[in-house]
Amino acid sequence: MDEKICLDSDIIIEFLKKNEKVKEKLDLLNETFYTTPINIFEVWYGKSKQEGIRGLLDNLKIISTTKEMGFLSAEIMEKLRNKGELIEFRDVIIAASCINSNSSLLTLNKKHFERLTKFGLKLI
Repeated sequence: MDEKICLDSDIIIEFLKKNEKVKEKLDLLNETFYTTPINIFEVWYGKSKQEGIRGLLDNLKIISTTKEMGFLSAEIMEKLRNKGELIEFRDVIIAASCINSNSSLLTLNKKHFERLTKFGLKLI
């Protein structure tokens, strides 16, 4: 596969907790994985004394933030607000980063992110 896959914070955290289902999913996908600076922030800010956090985060490729991603994030947030469907702004930025970079998002929070598929977010 040559798909660009972005790991959401919950996937990274569960991998660090040695969640077998998450590890099996990542092994099955067998890709070079990406994440966003927002996900790095969420994992690092909420870090515990688990070994290997920094090493894992350092080994992930980063989806760069861009001006276009910023504009797209704001447009999505505005549309969600107008429909009364607001979600956490960090999740909107993660979604816009994936959309802008043509990446799929691997997350355990599909119910939450599903409302962003109408903007072009691809979920795994």
